[in-house]
Amino acid sequence: MLPGVAVEAASPVLIEKVRSAVTDDQGRYTIVDLRPGTYTVTFSLNGFNTLKREGIDLPGNFTATINAELRVGALEESVTVTGDSPLVDVQNTQRTHVISREQLDSLPTARNYSGVAALLPGVRMTNTDVGGNQQIEQIYMISHGSRRTDTALQVDGMSINSLMNDGEVQAYFSDAANSEVTYQTSGAGADVATGGVRINMIPREGGNRFSGSLFAGGSSGKWQADNVTDELRARGLVNGNRVDLIADFNVGLGGPIKKDKLWFFATWRRIASNDFVANTKFKDGSQGRQEQWVQNQMVRLTWQISPRNKFTVYHDRYPKWKSYEMGSNYEPETAAYRRDPHHALYYTGQAKWTSPVTSRLLFEAGYSTNVEYVTILYQPGVGKDRGTPAWFTTVGKQDLLRGTIYDGVPAPTQGIDPKKYNATATASYVTGSHALRAGLQWGFGDYVIDRDINADIVQLYRNGVPDSVRVYNTPVQSHEHLNADLGLYAQDAWTLKHVTLNLGVRVDYFNGEISQQDLSAGRFVPARSFPQTGGMPNWRDISPRLGFSYDPFGNATTAIKATFNKYVAGQTLGFAQRYNPLQLQSDTRTWSDLNSNNLAEDNEIGASNNVAFGQPLLQRRPDPDIKREYDLEYSASVQHQLLRGVSVNAAYYRRGVHNMVATTPTQFSRSDYTVVNIVSPVDGSVIPVYNLSSAKNGLLDRVDTNSTNADLRRQTYNGVEIGATARFGRGSAFGGWTFDRRILVHCDELENWSNLPNTLYTSLGQNAAQPKSDYHFCDQSALDIPFLHELKAAGSYTLPWSDVQLNAAFQSYPGAPLPTRWNISRTTRYAADCQGPCTPGALVIPSLTPASYLVDLVAPGTAYYARQNQLDFGVRKIFRIRKVQYSGQFDLFNLTNSSYIKSQNNTIGPSLGQPTSILQPRLLRIAIQARF
Repeated sequence: MLPGVAVEAASPVLIEKVRSAVTDDQGRYTIVDLRPGTYTVTFSLNGFNTLKREGIDLPGNFTATINAELRVGALEESVTVTGDSPLVDVQNTQRTHVISREQLDSLPTARNYSGVAALLPGVRMTNTDVGGNQQIEQIYMISHGSRRTDTALQVDGMSINSLMNDGEVQAYFSDAANSEVTYQTSGAGADVATGGVRINMIPREGGNRFSGSLFAGGSSGKWQADNVTDELRARGLVNGNRVDLIADFNVGLGGPIKKDKLWFFATWRRIASNDFVANTKFKDGSQGRQEQWVQNQMVRLTWQISPRNKFTVYHDRYPKWKSYEMGSNYEPETAAYRRDPHHALYYTGQAKWTSPVTSRLLFEAGYSTNVEYVTILYQPGVGKDRGTPAWFTTVGKQDLLRGTIYDGVPAPTQGIDPKKYNATATASYVTGSHALRAGLQWGFGDYVIDRDINADIVQLYRNGVPDSVRVYNTPVQSHEHLNADLGLYAQDAWTLKHVTLNLGVRVDYFNGEISQQDLSAGRFVPARSFPQTGGMPNWRDISPRLGFSYDPFGNATTAIKATFNKYVAGQTLGFAQRYNPLQLQSDTRTWSDLNSNNLAEDNEIGASNNVAFGQPLLQRRPDPDIKREYDLEYSASVQHQLLRGVSVNAAYYRRGVHNMVATTPTQFSRSDYTVVNIVSPVDGSVIPVYNLSSAKNGLLDRVDTNSTNADLRRQTYNGVEIGATARFGRGSAFGGWTFDRRILVHCDELENWSNLPNTLYTSLGQNAAQPKSDYHFCDQSALDIPFLHELKAAGSYTLPWSDVQLNAAFQSYPGAPLPTRWNISRTTRYAADCQGPCTPGALVIPSLTPASYLVDLVAPGTAYYARQNQLDFGVRKIFRIRKVQYSGQFDLFNLTNSSYIKSQNNTIGPSLGQPTSILQPRLLRIAIQARF
């Protein structure tokens, strides 16, 4: 293109209507910060005719290459071209998936950002969802070896991550509030600190005409099949997970308060999801049921202050309710928790100013917040006043072998109050060849957790026989403060003919502290006080972001890309909480029920396994030079527009974790352990276990350092992904096939100090045993860990008659690792018919020091749950009355009625292999939609 050409991008989604630029001396131009929508791009230059490109669909986080060829002629002569929108981004190097409003309305999902993320290639979820049964509870995600805490959640490009659980817990949103949602699964630029899934919800802002939407749908338990098979019943599954009721009502309305000046958008959503819990019954014999709902109520205002100044603001309040929060084998009336919306406060909010000062210079500044105060309490009447006789006797009970929980909650109740605030400022300067962006992001906040439990204990049993007690340091209130999660960054996309270099750097400063804390005495702990402690942590990191994109033919249909990026590990206040001595502590002690009254009295409880239990002492300390964990990610990919509307891609990803943490005890060493060879009851193999000297038991002073020996500690990820995206006249489709493997080596640490990554050790696979239950399998590089694969596909197609739309989504995951564990107590003996070199009837671990010892019997990579395949299908009839589009639809989730086992009892004993949770049966959802 020629230099000096005026380029205008016009769309109804712009409150200012038109954004413009002028081509540089190389004939290049860039217009940044355009909202997603349909655009008309106009090119004009004196002495040449005017060219218009209409119908350009611009998704979020996408650089569309729009070329034009001007011919000599009069300016008033106009040529209008309607063509296909670009499919290949030949400048940006991140991997981005854009889910349009039409896809959000059509695809059979739970209509939330995590339900859609589950359909994306390379994204692995921590749980399954069938028709929205999990939409009240969070489902976390990882991508290409990332952590759950690496997920970045944004609204209009601004962070709204929570402080909770190092940022992995996220907010609930009204689906009607989004015009589209973009997901970046690799190669994120310098404007984000972490390397996980980056979700950016592009909000609806209203407009110069009134528009609105309605979704009303749901499911009934009467519309659900039964997938509990005879085989599952034979394995002890009495009843499976089932839906009682799902109801989703979502409305949105937007329009002008003053045309071209002030717009509004408001939405309200109420989701109810009542479900039956497997192997759980009320005392009247009916199956245990959870009643739960979340309600969003959000208002957004968009104000065009002047032609070059725009201001947006929104507030979203979402109360939440759960009647019985429980798992399999809970006694609902006593052991389930309860969440009350009258003792909670959830909201997110945002304010943002945007100013295109010139056609080349753009300023943005904003503020956002996420507050998630929640209480997780007893059922009415179960919680007792501290110190009363009923407080001592109303004790929660848990059978370690049967898996049953009754008479009280299995862990302390909680009041959780995280408050996160963010301030941002950015400047973008563009020429035809450069798109430079620099900015500042400052996050800060406060985190308080209150915990308490009856009697300060939970009583533990083995097949109904009293065994031990889990003692807590309650009452306890922990308090930490985030002073600065500060990021400074600069990123440039520099285009040189067919090559674009994405060059970026980010500087992160992270500072937290443990706040002053004063606590009253408990049953097992004295009154405690701990002073404010700063530098928890005090980190500075520099992260380069480098990307290369090559358009070999110069026609924006093929891109060859490579990236190298450093990402810091996702973090909020987990570091400070790790070292706060007034965080929740537990200690498993022996219990002999001497008077057979089924009540653990003080004289029946054994000595502590921690000589400083509950005291305000830093038993665990970070080394003064400890650094932040980080990843190095490498990728190489090819993306090509294969046909009109069809693009394919192939990519390789590698990620290595660095600065992993290892914990070293200061009061004992490996020589203080006696190695005892036990015989596996599974196959008769010999397994070494490590029994600590009784003289060293309870000495828990320790220090955390960064592991420096890669032969003893490392984690690597390798993956290959093949995918395709199609947009055609009557529909769209996307999908991919991912092959990957993660290898963990953790041989520099015998003890279990919670340093194992949650990408490999989920809540089902992790344990708190000492020493580590799988230390004898610590070098996974020496094991035959296989490459696993997942397959995903989703799409919509409108039949050429009657406006009937067919929608489908398919997910196929490899099964999770399936451990088998042996929980050995001081009295556990070999069976009379034991296999291998064992002595029938002999103690398995003579003179065992801890109350119990948990050991893994199956090597990683040798046993997995069965493969999970889930097919969802929907039919939608669209019709129009005047200016309103209506649709009626039905969706069938888990169409094949799979009874995939999600979890089972993994402990040697009478309940080994008993399923505790299975996939929800086939479920019908009926819904109506309206849009105008």
